[in-house]
Amino acid sequence: KAACQAVGHLAKVGLFGVTGFAFAEHAPLLALGSLCAVAGTFVGSRLLDRLSERSFLWLYRSVLSALALRLIWKVVPI
Repeated sequence: KAACQAVGHLAKVGLFGVTGFAFAEHAPLLALGSLCAVAGTFVGSRLLDRLSERSFLWLYRSVLSALALRLIWKVVPI
């Protein structure tokens, strides 16, 4: 899976480059995003080691439900 994702990301970088995306202009934000992805993976893997499967499923479903409710709330006119 990781190899497929790497190939996909490299393809996107190539396509963005061909279309004229200014990588240098956005380098600080790209670096910050990359750093946050690595940190999130590190923290997430540590949390998964401490959670039971039942707790993980409850947390996962709760977060997805909260996100779905937020999306509905933003779309429904009040």
